[in-house]
Amino acid sequence: MPAIIVKKGKGAAKERPAIVVGKRVFAKAVERNRIRRRIRVIIGQRIQKNRERYTIIVGPEAKALTFEELRQEIEKQLSKV
Repeated sequence: MPAIIVKKGKGAAKERPAIVVGKRVFAKAVERNRIRRRIRVIIGQRIQKNRERYTIIVGPEAKALTFEELRQEIEKQLSKV
């Protein structure tokens, strides 16, 4: 499973994107919340430009990524959608 998977939903995004981080991937809530905060910062500006609905699924490989690597992975996945 890739570190990040991005799926596009239907309709305009009136709420923030859904970020899915499973307990099996990140056992502690602190870890899950940290990765969610990082992803929100990274996608915040891009979503405002597109105004589309996204679901972002975080895989186990995301644990080892630095902030910059995570940003690059998200940008790559968003460009595919």
